[in-house]
Amino acid sequence: MSKTDGVGGLTDLQETAVEVREPIAVVRFNRPQALNATTPRMHAEFVRIFTAIGNDPSVRVAILTGTGDRAFCVGSDIKRFTTLDSIAGGLAEPQGPEQNRYLEIAVIEGLGKPVIAAVNGHCLGGGMEIAMACDFMIASDRATFGLPEAKLGLFPSNGTQRLARLIGRNRALELIMTAAIIPASEADRIGLVNRVVPHAELMAETERVARTIAAQGPVALRVTKESIIRGLEMHMQDASREDEYRHAILCTTEDRLEGVQAFKEKRTPASDEALLRVRACGVCHLDMIVRSGMRSRPKLPLVLGHELSGEIVELGAAVTDFAPGDRVASINYQVCGECKWCRVGRASLCMHPRGEIGQVRQGGYAEYVAIPRANLVRIPDGLPFEHACLGACCFA
Repeated sequence: MSKTDGVGGLTDLQETAVEVREPIAVVRFNRPQALNATTPRMHAEFVRIFTAIGNDPSVRVAILTGTGDRAFCVGSDIKRFTTLDSIAGGLAEPQGPEQNRYLEIAVIEGLGKPVIAAVNGHCLGGGMEIAMACDFMIASDRATFGLPEAKLGLFPSNGTQRLARLIGRNRALELIMTAAIIPASEADRIGLVNRVVPHAELMAETERVARTIAAQGPVALRVTKESIIRGLEMHMQDASREDEYRHAILCTTEDRLEGVQAFKEKRTPASDEALLRVRACGVCHLDMIVRSGMRSRPKLPLVLGHELSGEIVELGAAVTDFAPGDRVASINYQVCGECKWCRVGRASLCMHPRGEIGQVRQGGYAEYVAIPRANLVRIPDGLPFEHACLGACCFA
């Protein structure tokens, strides 16, 4: 993926903001002068941001918060609704479906990556509905919460069902019917938020939690989120049956099982190696041969595809022609250069390769792998990591 395909390509945002602190993306409501009240443009920008986050492999967790110290988000900008026609128009969002809060919430809830709401101030109306679509909330001790739409003769259409599932039927009815606005301490007591922290510590604590989550297996996180969200809408037995199926997929696939361990194994490279942070991994005809059983399967841990690309994060003492941060592709199927096939230019049939196809020391579905210097090729500027993987066989 090129930088323009991911979160880094979002350069024209006006009412939202996003900053990547790998492996975290911090997303912000960005209308502090209006207490971060939402508009159709803001909804459309959030759809773009969270879609990009879902497609960006460098981001594992997202944090949603508000710009400024006063508000997370106070919901729709009521100043736009001065007549019955403007209220109806605002609810219908005729400018396009991507500008609708319902789609924004669906994108956040359906994102295959964790989203944490860091509630830094007033969290009201549609803002609270968006916060409840996140996977959980951490709140500042200055935060307030409420669905006060009844005061305006309106209905929290995205809030009723989620709130009842979070805090129970009776409490949800009371909070909505009284249009009450409650402090963070009460939100914590009734289970609306996961914890309350001092205002000055909110982002540090939320990032700490986000980095802890980012260190876990990404496939397991995605499956867990899907399981819980879908399961709440299903009968217990049906949900449990689906969970058994998901569990079987994760646990019976050797690559995934090994990958959970390999993901956590960031080791110091040997003197002739570079430690690579994996960005993309390729699959070619040789991998298909292994998968089909025509050639014996290499021992785990392994990388699916002996072509991978990424960024160097650490170098062995003997590697002097690369530097941390260099973008490289790796040819992990290293040929001998001396057998009859190598001598006639058919190195892919090498009789004495170094290591098995697909095998990388301390590999796996890993964030980090240690690669021998002889296997590294520098990636030209502007070439996406995925394209570098496609060309790795040609380098051999």
